[in-house]
Amino acid sequence: MAIAAADSLAPSPGDLATLVTGGKVVATAVIERADPGGLALATLASGSLAHQRLDRLRVRIERAPPRTLPRLRVGFPAPGRPGLLPACTGTALGAALVPTRYRPESTGPAAYRFVREPAAGAGPWPDTLVLRMFEDSADEEIALERGELDVAVFWPGELSAALRGDPRWRGFSYGRRARGVLLALAPAAAPGVAIAAPDSLALAALARDQLRGDLEPWAAAGARDSAAGAPPWRWEVEASIPGHAGLERFLNRAAPASPALPRRALLTFADLAVDAPVPDTLARPAGGPPRGFRAFALRCPVVFAPDLARTVAALGVDALVGLVDCGGRGSR
Repeated sequence: MAIAAADSLAPSPGDLATLVTGGKVVATAVIERADPGGLALATLASGSLAHQRLDRLRVRIERAPPRTLPRLRVGFPAPGRPGLLPACTGTALGAALVPTRYRPESTGPAAYRFVREPAAGAGPWPDTLVLRMFEDSADEEIALERGELDVAVFWPGELSAALRGDPRWRGFSYGRRARGVLLALAPAAAPGVAIAAPDSLALAALARDQLRGDLEPWAAAGARDSAAGAPPWRWEVEASIPGHAGLERFLNRAAPASPALPRRALLTFADLAVDAPVPDTLARPAGGPPRGFRAFALRCPVVFAPDLARTVAALGVDALVGLVDCGGRGSR
């Protein structure tokens, strides 16, 4: 049977649908599949709809508890995988598993297997956790589509437009990395000149067109708007960011053609905790003149089949992204 659900119902596979008419329960059904458009496929578990007026039926959805899987296979970018942001070169595995008491059972050049200790007790985490590392994001997408992965984590900007638009994966989530912000630093203000932040329109275009929306404003930094009438500047992208030359050309499309402009905004990456306060040195480096800046936290697409949505939510997308910990880098 098919159920057309309003947004408030939002059924998921495994949920129990109770069909009521006139205050009387006439049937129950189990949700087998839920489409993004609100149409759900359900199988009758008890009762009958024979001789019932369908326009008088009311549906109550009871949430099924998250599934605890015996095994969860999670794909990750391998250390050094190229991307639009600095690659992870000092990747550590398993740091986030300590609270759930996992022990490594086997390791290989591209796969790590962890088994939960018996004393860890019940919970949403699986008995066995398999982490697979991929040198290429396309290979990771293929493994996901073949059913070789249950969950796939991608670095910002990596997930292809084809997979983002595929109805099978449209419910993907974002997990935020605990450390690392993308910084746009304006030139230090001259005496008597208002502090200005880098061009928000250029940065919005960068986030949309180059990083496919996988950035979010760093909440700790708040909003810093450009000062009216601020002198123009050109962009410089730090060489440690892969593809820095192309990003510079993108940001400077609307900048004045003259390379002699003395004011230059810098795009760089800083190893800062996203939940910590903004360091004072960002706004006033080394006690010098103040400068404006904009900052973005990194969002990692976390892709999975719709029937795992409740399990992934119980585990936490941030926790899944945190299973791989990038080595620290110098901050500005």
